[in-house]
Amino acid sequence: MPNIGNCGEIYFVTKDLFPNENNVLGPNAILLKTKIYNIKYFYYYFHIKIFQKQLEKITSNTGQTKFNKTDLKKILVPVPPLEVQDEIVRILDTFTALTAELTAELTARRNQYSWYRDYLLKFENKIEIVKLGSVSNIVRGASPRPISNYITFEEDGINWIKIGDVNLESKYVEKTKEKITQEGAKKSRIVKKGDLILSNSMSFGRPYIVNQEGCIHDGWILISDYQTNYSTDFLYYLLMSNKVQKYMRDNVVSGTVQNLNIDIVKNIEIPLPPLEVQKRIVEVLDNFEKICNDLNIGLPAEIEARQKQYEFYRNILLTFNNEEIYALSKQASKQASKQASKQASPKSN
Repeated sequence: MPNIGNCGEIYFVTKDLFPNENNVLGPNAILLKTKIYNIKYFYYYFHIKIFQKQLEKITSNTGQTKFNKTDLKKILVPVPPLEVQDEIVRILDTFTALTAELTAELTARRNQYSWYRDYLLKFENKIEIVKLGSVSNIVRGASPRPISNYITFEEDGINWIKIGDVNLESKYVEKTKEKITQEGAKKSRIVKKGDLILSNSMSFGRPYIVNQEGCIHDGWILISDYQTNYSTDFLYYLLMSNKVQKYMRDNVVSGTVQNLNIDIVKNIEIPLPPLEVQKRIVEVLDNFEKICNDLNIGLPAEIEARQKQYEFYRNILLTFNNEEIYALSKQASKQASKQASKQASPKSN
């Protein structure tokens, strides 16, 4: 576990993860090992809130977070008989394996979706190819400075869209944490609902559809006035395609921080099919994306449910309420076995 920086993170390391037979642990981490207890039991216990709160109490937040080994040794940890430790580990390992299996299946499905997306957007030589700059308006965002002078909590403030406001799993910019004044907006770049924005540094080239009016700083590139030629979702999928993403990666301006400039974006070459064709392709890709990413349906929903189930049983099994622990451990074991059997059964086509 790291004791400087990412305090509270716990890692279970097996021999197959080591690059060599003999390895060295860095100075900012603490190694725990035991020959008389099940070490995996402690790994699971260290994740529950009871332990994490005790760890917080010995962690200094002055500058970089840190705690020392002496204080860590003083934390009291319940140690049940070894056979109980083994059973708890067996149950939680089963839930972990179930989630990992579902996650692997979801990854395979997303790869399949990515392949179909690129295939549907290929068109080969049958469709006109245009440069993005010839069919849309592309400009860089702008930042009023110092920005702290323009942040407001007033109702008439303008949404201030930052990188931290977007979710890598989402197509949309839904809401912002901060707003800027009307005066600040005049010194920034206004974006409207339906516009597309691209991050131009760090995770550069990732497109988002703006779902609300607001302002963007110079860490964004705005793509607007494309609606005569493209549907919003179709253009989004084009920008997400592996071909376009590779073009941006290959042409990005190198430096301490890689930077995507307007000229690179303007020169992106993309197909221009009829709007009706775009609509049909979007319907197919929307369905694929929903299956892959929607937490209310399919595998994402099942993974979320398994994760919550795992966390519930982990917390219950490791709090050691003697009146409930035996009954709940039996229930958890039965549930884990049931889920394992369900996932192992042949899937109907």
